[in-house]
Amino acid sequence: MRAVPPVRGDEVSRSSRIIVVGAGIAGLSCGIALHRLGFEVLVLDKVRELRDAGSGMSVIGHSLVLLEALGVNIEELGLRQVNVSLRSFDDRCLFQVPLDADPALVRRYGSVQYNVHRGELQQALLRAALATGVQVLTGSRVVGFREGPTDVEVLLESGATYHGALLVGADGTNSVVRRTLLPQHQARYSGFSCWRGITETPPASATRHGDRMLKTIVHRPGDDVSFTAGFAPRNRCFWVLDVRYPANTLMPGRDGKRYVLERMTNLSSEFKDIVQATPDENVLQTDIYDSDPFDWHRGGRVVLIGDAAHPVVHHFGQGACLAVEDAVRLARSLHEAHPDVAMSGERRPVLSLATVRQALGSYASLGARARAWSLVYISRWCGDAYMHNMPWLNWGLQLCLVFPFNLVFIVVMKVLLFWAQRDLRTFAEAHLTAKRT
Repeated sequence: MRAVPPVRGDEVSRSSRIIVVGAGIAGLSCGIALHRLGFEVLVLDKVRELRDAGSGMSVIGHSLVLLEALGVNIEELGLRQVNVSLRSFDDRCLFQVPLDADPALVRRYGSVQYNVHRGELQQALLRAALATGVQVLTGSRVVGFREGPTDVEVLLESGATYHGALLVGADGTNSVVRRTLLPQHQARYSGFSCWRGITETPPASATRHGDRMLKTIVHRPGDDVSFTAGFAPRNRCFWVLDVRYPANTLMPGRDGKRYVLERMTNLSSEFKDIVQATPDENVLQTDIYDSDPFDWHRGGRVVLIGDAAHPVVHHFGQGACLAVEDAVRLARSLHEAHPDVAMSGERRPVLSLATVRQALGSYASLGARARAWSLVYISRWCGDAYMHNMPWLNWGLQLCLVFPFNLVFIVVMKVLLFWAQRDLRTFAEAHLTAKRT
């Protein structure tokens, strides 16, 4: 779907337009937030049609409020969760992670976590972006960029070029923008691949868990797997099996499903029944990457957000949440660095290099980077612990979940997911919700 026709370079001043590469969760959130604050925004994506594809995922903490401010009805789109159940391979419950860590969110939404279908969330953001007036151009594969003294030129595979005052790389783990900006900082293979699936006909035994996530963290030695399952609206059950696996070794749907069931030999039959109920064509494989810390910009007119800035494995459920937070924080930083134009329906004028540098410095502050990289490392450590399955490690994991040791986990979760960056919620409600069109 080509959401808008191509925009020629002379239609908008080169010094005012912000170009966002990637129309995923990060890119669309960024486009909406920037446009509502008065900036001209052009979002480019390589695919010709933004399809309602993917599997289930969780939306946690601040991102509930931020998505609502951006125009997504999370209570309509998602399914409220009461807890996350950490389990053993034979389906013994080891610990119930409470989802009441933020009383304000619980009063407002009934929980701090909702499960959604990733494709449906992307489509909701796309509708909100187009309704807001964001220009979205699909079928536009970016291959590089050139920074000049007054703007940045974005190069497309087709030979077309676009100029803007700022380039935002929101093009995911394998970011072209990051590869051009910081060629020495590329994603790191985690050592495991994951198979994902979703079924509209889950087994009856699974439906009793409709309001909670299930995750296996203790397994038999040598299994090298971890299984996650949850429900999305309309009684759809989604699942993920992480497996220690060589990179770039893809397996098609039917073979993939057979392989998943083979690797689940020692897991509870209830988990295997969920996979068995999944159509072959709904089974997808993805290699999982993260990265070590690096700066998200280098002092010019290019910046990274979301997985382009800090790829993260999914064991802490923070990839999409960080992407939405990045988008709103970048918009806030630009708004605060360029406050001289009232929101009167006029697009903002020139973004000088000094203004851009000030805004990007604020966006990529030490506190923001420290929190993001803390979540990257915690997610990595959790994945490594869940997947190694050594007897002493299994014992250690179970000990960590017993009172009072589990208080450490609960406090860390509260600090990183709910207390830090709380000011973004205040900003979004004050400056983004009021500008809905």
